Amino acid sequence: MAESPRAIIDELQFLLSQSKQPTVRALLEAELKRQNEQLKFESPPEKKQIVKPAVRTKKISNYAWDESSKFVKIYISNIKEAEHSINKENIESKFDTRSATVLLRGVGGKRN
Repeated sequence: MAESPRAIIDELQFLLSQSKQPTVRALLEAELKRQNEQLKFESPPEKKQIVKPAVRTKKISNYAWDESSKFVKIYISNIKEAEHSINKENIESKFDTRSATVLLRGVGGKRN
């Protein structure tokens, strides 16, 4: 498995902080400089383009959540058109550090 350049740089910095020998420090500094240069020239990861649909949306205001050390469950209520469950294919979610966005497709002809 290929190591990520960022992981290599982090480990080199750690080793450099622990090193006491001038020759070893010089070698680590040279490799750290080389890895940083290589990181600059690598192409950034591809970003998904978000296509905004031409469908009306409705803000979900009646919800609750439950969290554990591994998971967060989001409960959305008062969706009368969604009988007991919605197919996984019709749920789109995006989680950021301090926010979450959930889109439900095919519920009452709207994206909620």
